[in-house]
Amino acid sequence: ITDRKGVINYVNDQFCEVSQYSREELIGNTHAMINSGFHDPEFFNNLWRTISKGEMWEGEVVNRAKDGSLYYVQTIILPLKNHDGVVEQYMAVRQDITARKRSEELLRTDYIKKLEFKNKELEQFVYIASHDLQEPLRTIKSFSELINKKYSEGADEVAKKGLGFISEAANRMSGLIKDLLDYSRIGKERELTLVNLNELLGSVLTDLSALIEQTDATITVAELPEIKGYQTELRLLFQNLLSNALKFTDPERKPVVEINAVSEDDQLIVSVKDNGIGISKEYLERVFVMFQRLNHRNNYEGSGIGLSHCQKIVEMHQGKIWVESEPGKGSTFYFTLKI
Repeated sequence: ITDRKGVINYVNDQFCEVSQYSREELIGNTHAMINSGFHDPEFFNNLWRTISKGEMWEGEVVNRAKDGSLYYVQTIILPLKNHDGVVEQYMAVRQDITARKRSEELLRTDYIKKLEFKNKELEQFVYIASHDLQEPLRTIKSFSELINKKYSEGADEVAKKGLGFISEAANRMSGLIKDLLDYSRIGKERELTLVNLNELLGSVLTDLSALIEQTDATITVAELPEIKGYQTELRLLFQNLLSNALKFTDPERKPVVEINAVSEDDQLIVSVKDNGIGISKEYLERVFVMFQRLNHRNNYEGSGIGLSHCQKIVEMHQGKIWVESEPGKGSTFYFTLKI
């Protein structure tokens, strides 16, 4: 129990045992003597704002015992009021949950280790599978080309068309495997650096200059800040979104793409807006699912994995990605990046 200023005037035996301080050491002092430094100032500011209004506060607190060790307590602080409703004292009731928290930490550490091991296994599997699958595909493609070349004069239209399908399917499968391998490699070499997003976008636009010229597209880019991020992955993020904006266009109008950004609290919200074919409402969630294609491959090329890449990259940067769109009215992809 403390007075209105937080000075301790009563402790029970359990408090002394857990904190390792005697009654004589505790009474007359404040809780500052068991402050662990674990919580930021706002944590305690919020606590005091609550109880000074006469309201109960509840939460987990990390304190430091006399020997320097940390202990966890589930805490309820009750304001004690006089007959006039004025707070005169605060009573803190604590339950020592240190053993539980340490058990949870051990379980979490063990889980993380197992997860890391499984991720390494999965990466190895994807690499080996991708590498080994390419070889039979090359064989299928080579022999279909050889047969087509050697027997094309005597083959009928059905045979020629069949060989064409085989070659096309092998090429498509090879592309899918490459995209899957690229997806597994995202974030493998993680090194946070200061990334100038305007310079990065300038480089991406240079790489896409042939496609921009071919589609006669207009692209405007707002002033973007420098952020801490993974440069290679951020480059791929913008490249995929811009490529999609230039790919899924309405043949009746020239592509227009606008890239903007606003800062909000500790994050940057980036938008990539186009005037393309748009997406139906029922497909807005599916666009980020791997290998999900919303358009026939005869109309638009692609493996259906590009937006999965984007989602993985954004999540690496502790952000989220979503899209707003209407058929025939274009799409706007939004994503957040931690500043």
